[in-house]
Amino acid sequence: MSNCIYTHEARCHAGQLYLEGGGATGTPLRSRIEPCTCKQAMSREPVAWLVDLGHELRTQDGRITADPYFLVQEEVRDHGYDPDYSDTAEWVNAESDYEIADAKQYAILDARDGDGHEDDAGWVKVYYQTRWEFVQAFLTEKGANAYIECNAHRHTGPLRTYAESAHRNTEIKLLRRALARYEDKGGADE
Repeated sequence: MSNCIYTHEARCHAGQLYLEGGGATGTPLRSRIEPCTCKQAMSREPVAWLVDLGHELRTQDGRITADPYFLVQEEVRDHGYDPDYSDTAEWVNAESDYEIADAKQYAILDARDGDGHEDDAGWVKVYYQTRWEFVQAFLTEKGANAYIECNAHRHTGPLRTYAESAHRNTEIKLLRRALARYEDKGGADE
């Protein structure tokens, strides 16, 4: 059995989830499940996992945020802005597989080109704005950081965690409170 987030009723084999006891290979629950390759993957009983999650919810840094849940966000550049609406730009060579100029090339191209938009060698000055795009949501910062550690290679931009408040989100607030009630004795406090 690999390190898999699924419980003892299921086992992970070659990136697919199978029920135990369904013959030599089991019965597939779904045709495709993400491979369980993360070193942080949980392989514990559900109640023990809930106890750990409850402890994490009670003790984690909430970043001065009421009822926090944590987002993983990726930095994305939106290109094609008019220079009047953006102060950030990069020189891109449209004739060379969209190569981006380094700082030295950028300075040379800027100095050489009076209007700051194109040159004869295929370089085009492209204006952009940067924003943070939602990737995934987690109940704990620990879970968000584990996602980044396991999946950063699948993203092209930098990743970060961001604490969002569940203020006026009754479902998330009630879920957090219910999970936080799990104690080390293995059950929910009443």
